[in-house]
Amino acid sequence: MVLDYELLQSQTNFTFRADITYLVTGTVNLSGTTRIEGGAVVKFAPQNSAVRINYSGPLVCQTGPYRPAIFT
Repeated sequence: MVLDYELLQSQTNFTFRADITYLVTGTVNLSGTTRIEGGAVVKFAPQNSAVRINYSGPLVCQTGPYRPAIFT
């Protein structure tokens, strides 16, 4: 069995890296500086409960027109 994602949990000073796919299965709280690199992929689990990302602090988007981040 091969997993193609990493579970996202509450963290401080987090970076969504371009070479990793993240899976959000519940509420995730990010504090401090949150960075989003171009090419990062974040998947949200299809559930009836609240599945979301809350952040407090600066949000730095390191994306571009030809290097977007994907939230699906």
